[in-house]
Amino acid sequence: MGCGGSGGHPARFTSCNDTGVLQFEGGTGRAAIVAEKYLYILGSKGLAIFDAAKPANMSIFSRITTFQPPNIGGATYGSEMVFIGNYMYIFATWGLTVYDISNPKAPKIQGGNIETGTTATDQCAAMKTFGANNEHMALLGSKGMTVWSLAQPKSPAKKSGNTPINTQCWGLNAALSMAISPCNQYMYCVGGSGLALLDMSNPYSPRTMGATMETGVTGGNSGASLCIGGSDPLKLFLAGQKGLVIYDISDAGRPVKMNQVDTGVIALEGMIDTMIVKKSDSKERFYILGGKGLAYSDNLEGRNVEPFTTLEPSVMCPKGPAGLCHSPGVIWTIGGNGFENFDENALV
Repeated sequence: MGCGGSGGHPARFTSCNDTGVLQFEGGTGRAAIVAEKYLYILGSKGLAIFDAAKPANMSIFSRITTFQPPNIGGATYGSEMVFIGNYMYIFATWGLTVYDISNPKAPKIQGGNIETGTTATDQCAAMKTFGANNEHMALLGSKGMTVWSLAQPKSPAKKSGNTPINTQCWGLNAALSMAISPCNQYMYCVGGSGLALLDMSNPYSPRTMGATMETGVTGGNSGASLCIGGSDPLKLFLAGQKGLVIYDISDAGRPVKMNQVDTGVIALEGMIDTMIVKKSDSKERFYILGGKGLAYSDNLEGRNVEPFTTLEPSVMCPKGPAGLCHSPGVIWTIGGNGFENFDENALV
């Protein structure tokens, strides 16, 4: 199967089953829009690049290339990618690689695979950039967290030792996730063991604040995802295998659990992704993608974010990857069967 036009849900633009890099069960499914017109999909089999200039009219011929970063190595566990200027960073259990993407169609590796000292084979990996200009990068793995300087973007420099964090995860669909408070002072880290909070006032000397918190929704062999948004109060959204927990982080250093929600889209052994975007009307919308589908809410003011609207992208698998990304007016969903995109303005 390849790519198809609109059909099914009235907001759907295109679906594509042949990415060449995703696994039906387990593993990574991450995506980003680069230079406003290229869709990058990171899967357990490598990285695929698509021409997404016309998101409503894509085909298999939109795929420009696929290749396998040296740190992926067929991993079935979580990998991450982030973008700073003309550079892309891919972090997986085997290490960190840097690419020059000044030509988005042809990324060029800078040096070789970098050993980070934070991960073990067949374990989870998470990455987060932070600072006023995203000049710092935190890498989280089964051995702890290290912090790197991006002062020289093509040559990340390790600036901290391993900070032990009890957010362990294991198994085919295990995952770690990270979020940084708007003031760049606190880092939230979630995994199978719960939610950990770190003081990042001194970026290169992270300080763990208290014990790992039980969330009520996370487990070792399941996905986990974090994002921050909303107002009155500012909220931390934490998704795990048993549901979605929402924390009040108006005091960023003291998360307070407000409520737990069943969105109806999380599969027990599947991956999860969450995202908050500003729509064309400048209002925020929260999205959560799981093995059973996509749910979203525009009700981000106040303490109750329900109700959720749900739909079922055809590419999702109960035990497969889950990834979200956003471009103006378009929501992209990544699953074990490929990717699918939707007209954001038609999702009401």
